[in-house]
Amino acid sequence: MEVLLGRKKFLNHTGYHSVACIGYSLTLDDNNGRTVPYPDGTMYITDCSRTITLELDIVTKKQLKNTLHKLNVIIAVAEQAKLDAVKINKLYKKEKKKRKKNE
Repeated sequence: MEVLLGRKKFLNHTGYHSVACIGYSLTLDDNNGRTVPYPDGTMYITDCSRTITLELDIVTKKQLKNTLHKLNVIIAVAEQAKLDAVKINKLYKKEKKKRKKNE
């Protein structure tokens, strides 16, 4: 018995040349009945030629708790990055306008 759960989503809008994506896979594999089913998980983020892979340890309660914490931290940082990206864009536009006016 093997159970496989996962998802992959592209990060860029259509038309961008990069194959940036994020995904995860969670498995429960018993090695064709030869062992007790063993859960395993990974999450990856790929952008151009760089890849980050995170292990999602889910065997024990303690590991699962830590993995859920890890995912919550990633979500929180990503949400803050969205807000800060908008702030920086506004500051950039303001500075660009100011410098153009002073030319």
